[in-house]
Amino acid sequence: MAAPTPRILYLDMVPNDPSQMLKLAGIRRYAALRGWDVVRVPRNRKRPLDIRSILELHNPLGVVVEGSARSFAYPPSLFGSVPVAYMEYPVAEVSGKAPNMVIDDAAVAAAAFRELSLGKPATFAAVGHMTPHLFSRLRIRAFRRQCAEVGCNCHVFPSRWKEPASSHEARLAKWLAELPRDTAVFAATNAAAAAVTRAASAVMRHIPKELSLVAFGDNPEICERAAPPITSIRFDFERMGFVAARALGEMTGTSAISGTSATNKGARRSSRSSPSSPSSPSSPSCLKNAIAIGPFLATRRKSTSGRGRHEPWILRAVEIIRAEACGGLSIDGLISRLGRDGFAVSRRNFDRRFREAVGHTVNEEILSVRLEAACALLAQTDTPVMAIPDFCGFGCHRALDAVFRSRFKMSMKLWRERNAR
Repeated sequence: MAAPTPRILYLDMVPNDPSQMLKLAGIRRYAALRGWDVVRVPRNRKRPLDIRSILELHNPLGVVVEGSARSFAYPPSLFGSVPVAYMEYPVAEVSGKAPNMVIDDAAVAAAAFRELSLGKPATFAAVGHMTPHLFSRLRIRAFRRQCAEVGCNCHVFPSRWKEPASSHEARLAKWLAELPRDTAVFAATNAAAAAVTRAASAVMRHIPKELSLVAFGDNPEICERAAPPITSIRFDFERMGFVAARALGEMTGTSAISGTSATNKGARRSSRSSPSSPSSPSSPSCLKNAIAIGPFLATRRKSTSGRGRHEPWILRAVEIIRAEACGGLSIDGLISRLGRDGFAVSRRNFDRRFREAVGHTVNEEILSVRLEAACALLAQTDTPVMAIPDFCGFGCHRALDAVFRSRFKMSMKLWRERNAR
């Protein structure tokens, strides 16, 4: 009789939660490399799961425990000798006992602050999740520190436990009405950002002319359907699941991957850690430390599109930049393209009017598109670092390297090691 296929469990997940479904996809991606099965064990909000019965039923090789917005505690001691890894779990409860994948809140705050700062706001504000979970408080705290580091004020909306949604949004609307004009708002979650758009509409605070808004997380169902659509800081939850599963693989003591070598691209570059992360899953010290995973890039939408009028030529200019920036597009070339499309815009006023509408210069928009392309090549392909400028519209490696180090505070090689899929 053939031996049963090894299996791992994904414990305490919410089946229809978008971020957790992405984590599950990452767990499955690594499991497929190892020849494992993955079993989902959904949470029960009324009573804790019976861990002993679950382990006896499935006899798993290891367990990944979901920790975001958890209902009950599942400490490592409950799992006995079965290896366990955590995702977004309170660090104090598992520190020194099991690997714990956590979101790098400092990196999230820096990315959101950088994106909001492009519009040169007068002041900043932060809105947490409706329920003040620890993850929400940590993100707000990190954003306030980011503001303080550059001498900026930050208004914070106070969330309350067990507050009805209608009462929460009524308070939020009143708070938004009292914010100074031209305030840049960071929302700790997509849901918090959607609440901001509804509350702002209720008190006639226009986004983005009076308030700009950036959310953490990029759930298209929320961000694209909001009015206006919400700019968001993307996070690779699929990557988090992959790293958590690989942590289990390291703990089992077997390194062979089915059908491939131990230097497989997916296994070799498995850790997306921030510069502050003390360890990676491939190190024994990971059992003593949280593994901090940073955000990816921003998805820009209308909530940060500036305070000016959104004239048709500006919308067309953004479309052209998105499509052709990596082909060496220049401002003069962009103006010529607009002219051929029937939009006569003078060079003298072009950049000023673009900045008023979008919140930053044409050059900054072109540069951001090229950097996004560079990051995608670094993260998702094996394209040599020296060849990447050729695909991103940069004249040479030196030019891209200087811009990349200025934006991300690290080399492209190091960024790839920490972010490659």
